[in-house]
Amino acid sequence: MKAKILRNIFIGVWVPFALVRVLFAATSDGVPSFGDVLLGSHPPTYTSFDVSDAGTGPGQGTLPLAINPGGLIAGEYLDASNVFHGFLRAADGTITTFSAPGAGTSFHEGTAALSINPGG
Repeated sequence: MKAKILRNIFIGVWVPFALVRVLFAATSDGVPSFGDVLLGSHPPTYTSFDVSDAGTGPGQGTLPLAINPGGLIAGEYLDASNVFHGFLRAADGTITTFSAPGAGTSFHEGTAALSINPGG
């Protein structure tokens, strides 16, 4: 019983210290700098999009998988025939779709863009 009480006291005292360490991880010389964390002055924006040829059935649709600093997004989409195709979405919203030459065209075959170069 005594060991359990001591363990609970240790956890109860340690947790606030751990939380403070996480808070001050994004600091400069120990001074909190909230401009470096998600709560900064520029909140994130979200844009939803769908590839026009993407299917709308169960498990079908658009799946972005990579983004680079220039805002290019690469990914895959599953069409109404359950075939995968790749896409590239430019920062201006233009979407280019592609399928690798010789890629399968049967159920769950096809093309996927899994990553993108860091260039703009």
